[in-house]
Amino acid sequence: MLFSQPLSFNQPVVTRLFNAAVRENKLAPAYILAGGGFEDKWQLVCELACYFNCSAVKSGSPSSCAVMTEGKNSNDWCTSCRWLLAEQHPQALLKLSGKENKSGKISVEQARLLVEEISKTSSYHRVVFIDEASQEILHRPAANTLLKTVEEPRTNTVLIFCAQSASDVLPTIVSRCQVINMSNSLYKQGKFFSLHAGGEKSMQPMLDTLLKGSEEEQKNVLNSLEKFSRKNCQFVDAINLADNIQALVKDNGNLEAVLDFLMLRELLRIKNCFTNENEARFAKEIYLLNQITKEQSKHYVGHKALVETFVFAWYKLNQTGINPIKVRG
Repeated sequence: MLFSQPLSFNQPVVTRLFNAAVRENKLAPAYILAGGGFEDKWQLVCELACYFNCSAVKSGSPSSCAVMTEGKNSNDWCTSCRWLLAEQHPQALLKLSGKENKSGKISVEQARLLVEEISKTSSYHRVVFIDEASQEILHRPAANTLLKTVEEPRTNTVLIFCAQSASDVLPTIVSRCQVINMSNSLYKQGKFFSLHAGGEKSMQPMLDTLLKGSEEEQKNVLNSLEKFSRKNCQFVDAINLADNIQALVKDNGNLEAVLDFLMLRELLRIKNCFTNENEARFAKEIYLLNQITKEQSKHYVGHKALVETFVFAWYKLNQTGINPIKVRG
């Protein structure tokens, strides 16, 4: 396990994606972490850097010593993990921030120094953290300085850009990164919305999502979701699911939380989504559908039409393998 239990609970989709990417050796050279939750972004970056550079992992452990000994005395950690979590590692974790300047912007000189540092040979796997990559902070001259590094990354280097929304970042950066939307720390908001996936207890922690809403509304969503997931699912099942989701969202007020729960449940249902080509394609499309809907939800007051569009597109994807909703240029 790459990440600690609290982070996995707060960000189930994001941590699952990074776990799979590392396990399959398909980590992208650059990511944009969009959305709020700076603490979760920073923790994810730190724990990722710990995993890549931990002496325990290099010796065959599935987790970094910082994650394995979570909550225990830091004296039990290896040197790299201690340095990283104390924000004192000289090479493995590099930060780029506009907070150091009076203007609040990342300067061209800062970007140039970072590029020079990355170009040096290092025995460490380096994680670069740009804490605010919006155009107001990472303006065009500084961004252009980083472009070649993003396009032609060094071995054992991953860049993590952060922003409230990918639309806040220069298109030249966005086009070269994999965009991942963070959840709004779902597990800190209320009570458990539980789902037992085929009796597989190992999946239960990943399926428990803290949401508000009455038990009856939760039960209605789960029952309609079970019918919707069957091979003989009918369009009426999609209508019922959309109605029950809308009822829950109306009371809960957090559409993003519900969407993340639904996508996580679907990804866990797909057993071989990272080894089977067809299932991998389907997983990619359901993830894309989820991200598009979440982005659109920021621009709509009412969610009824948005929920219906999401569920009906999901139904068509299940039936035909085609996602009817694509990003419009």
